[in-house]
Amino acid sequence: MGLRQSKSKTNSTKSAKYMSSSPEPASDGVKRYDPIHTDAVLSVGRLGNNQFLSAGADQTIVSYNWQEGRPLQKWTGHSRDVTKVTYSPTLGHVFSGSRDKTAKMWAVEGATGTMVKEAVLSFVGHNLVVNGLAVVDVSRRLCTGGRDNSVRLWDTETGGCIKEVTTSRNLVTHMVTIPRTEMVIQSSEDKSIRMWDTRTLEESGVTNKKSYIQTCCDVSSDGNYCLSCSNGFSGQGCEASIWDLRNLKDPVREFKGHTQTASGCCFIPHSHGSNPVFVTCSHDQTVKLWDQASGNCLCTVTLSGSKQLTSVTANADQSICVGSFETGVHVLSVSRDSSGLWDMKPVAQY
Repeated sequence: MGLRQSKSKTNSTKSAKYMSSSPEPASDGVKRYDPIHTDAVLSVGRLGNNQFLSAGADQTIVSYNWQEGRPLQKWTGHSRDVTKVTYSPTLGHVFSGSRDKTAKMWAVEGATGTMVKEAVLSFVGHNLVVNGLAVVDVSRRLCTGGRDNSVRLWDTETGGCIKEVTTSRNLVTHMVTIPRTEMVIQSSEDKSIRMWDTRTLEESGVTNKKSYIQTCCDVSSDGNYCLSCSNGFSGQGCEASIWDLRNLKDPVREFKGHTQTASGCCFIPHSHGSNPVFVTCSHDQTVKLWDQASGNCLCTVTLSGSKQLTSVTANADQSICVGSFETGVHVLSVSRDSSGLWDMKPVAQY
């Protein structure tokens, strides 16, 4: 039951056995489990130590304990690709965005193996795909952004839209909340990063435009810095950028090394008391670990055969989760030895 199946298997076959997962033997030390998605993985998120979320073009969302190789829950209900997924520990719910133009809120059931087919709430109003998804825990509201150039604020008790703002050419690509605030950061195809005050849904800051589309963004745990990455080709663009949110105009530093679009980026929590580090993934099939202060690339892992890497997130246990277009979900571990050298290696795939 643990051997991988061809992607030609139907969704119904996959759903029927998604709770049965045993690792394949591997000489490289990577535990390989039955794939939990039947198509490209478009977004990953963290659910807690050892637990990640993933969502994909197969219209499903799955939670997973990677150390045990154990799927926890599966949510179905979107009618098209699920583009973004996140979890709010404050609200205790999973949130998703989709090409079906909606966002949804899902219950996290206690029983392992639960198949959830009905969302608690659906947030309906965007005219195009929802690419941005940020839960504002302080106010218990949801902020979304889409390719329809709009940013919307939602009531998570009723599903009603509280307010919307449309900005010319602001095709939102990603969103994240600044910790312990009601401020949201978003990246955009107009090559800028914007900050929104969700109390009024007014733009409170915008960067100078870069040369390439900003594909993703994240915020440091202290709320002072924003990380973004960009599209590109043949090594042009493809970089990550650090922005000081207290002076949001030009990047503090740029990090170059990917050869194709940098599709995902995130800070790594609790980086062993060292200088802050972050990770990026790219369509060039590599994951890179960076030192924020020096700008140095600390290490690179190539996930051969994955085609485009699509999304990345990190947990406090120093595990990194990466979504791919072809080879499902990859988990990498980050470590640092007594001499200060960093290492990053694949440990699981599902």
